[in-house]
Amino acid sequence: MNYWTPNNPTNDWPKANSAQTNPSNNSTLGYFDGSFLKIRSLTLGYNIPAQVVNKIGMRSIRVYATARDPFILFSPYRNKYHGIDPETAGTLGVDTPANWSMVFGLNVSL
Repeated sequence: MNYWTPNNPTNDWPKANSAQTNPSNNSTLGYFDGSFLKIRSLTLGYNIPAQVVNKIGMRSIRVYATARDPFILFSPYRNKYHGIDPETAGTLGVDTPANWSMVFGLNVSL
């Protein structure tokens, strides 16, 4: 193991004690970088041109897609544990994978 010693001054693991029971700074091993960037909602839409819509006897047509929670970016915690949502990690005593949803829609005015 890459323990701290006077000849190996690394910060990976605390210095081991003789009995390995409650080594000093053990609690700091449970900390992690909790920063992340989450895109909560992303919507893309397209209005069909009026010339095309008028030819089929309508006033307007809009096609759209909405994604809820599509991306979690720059999360060291998620990158290490593959798929865990940093906002829900540990809240219920279990780590849940990130979820997302997609909605497709069509708005038509006659």
